[in-house]
Amino acid sequence: MGDIMTCKINADTSDGLKIVSDTSGEVVIQDNGTTRLTVGDTSTFTTDLTVTENNSNASTDITVLNSNGVATVGNESKLHLGCTNSATHGASVIAEFTGTANTNHLSDLIFKTTNSGSSLTETMRIHGSGAITAPLQPAFSAIPASDQNDATGNGTNATVVFGTEIFDKNADFASNAFTAPVTGSYFLSASVTIHDVDANFTTGRLRIVTSNRSYMYEFDPAENISGAGVGSYSATVLADMDAADTAHVTIILFDSTLTVDIQVNGTFFQGYLVG
Repeated sequence: MGDIMTCKINADTSDGLKIVSDTSGEVVIQDNGTTRLTVGDTSTFTTDLTVTENNSNASTDITVLNSNGVATVGNESKLHLGCTNSATHGASVIAEFTGTANTNHLSDLIFKTTNSGSSLTETMRIHGSGAITAPLQPAFSAIPASDQNDATGNGTNATVVFGTEIFDKNADFASNAFTAPVTGSYFLSASVTIHDVDANFTTGRLRIVTSNRSYMYEFDPAENISGAGVGSYSATVLADMDAADTAHVTIILFDSTLTVDIQVNGTFFQGYLVG
C-alpha cells in the first residue's frame, strides 16, 4: 500500500469507524465521514491530540464512563498532560486532572502539576461542595515568639522579629520576611503593639517595607495608649511584588530614650497572593 495504510471497521454510509495513517503522519477517527479525533505526528511538535466536536448542542467533548455507562465518580478518572521524553522536557507528566469522590460522596476535581521529575503535587481542588482550595497558594501568618525589649524610642528603626509561624502554605516566610515566589499583587497586613510608651513620644512610624517601595503609617503614640502605656498600630496594603522580592515590618519612635518594647500580644504579620 506504499505510504498509505487504511483500516476500516464497520465502515458504511450511516455508522462507521475509520483509522487511517497516511503520509501526513496522522491517525484520524471518523464517524459517518466526520472527523472526531485526530492524533498528530509528534515529530512536528504541533498539536498531538485534537478532539473535534461537530454537534453544536453537545455539552461535553470528552466523557469518561464506567462499566455501568455513567460518569465515573466512585473511582478516580484521570487525564494526564505531559511529555514522554522526561530527559528533554523535564517531566513525564506535567499536569494531572483527577475526578474522585470524597467521604461525603461529593465529586472533587483535583489539579496536580510538577516542575521537575515525574512527581505530582496537588495545586488546586474544586470540591464537590463548590469550595476551591489551593494548598500551595502563597499565604502566611506570623507572630513574635517573645517580647522585643527596648526596640526603639530614640529614633532607632527596629525590624519587628516574627519567630513563630501560624501557617506558611508555600514556605515563603523566613527570617522575619516574606519572599514573593512569583510576580503578582500581594495583600499584606501588619499590626504592632508596643508598651512602655509615655507622653514624651511625639511621633511614631510603622512601615511595611517591600523591595519595590515602603508603605508608612505615621501616628502620635500619646494619642493611642492605655494607662499602662500600651498602644497598637496597624497597616494594610496591596503591594506589587516581583518574584524574589521581600517584605518585612519596621517600627520607629522618636523624642525619648530606647525604652519602647514590642510585645507578642497584638503583633502579627500576614499576607497572601491576590493574583
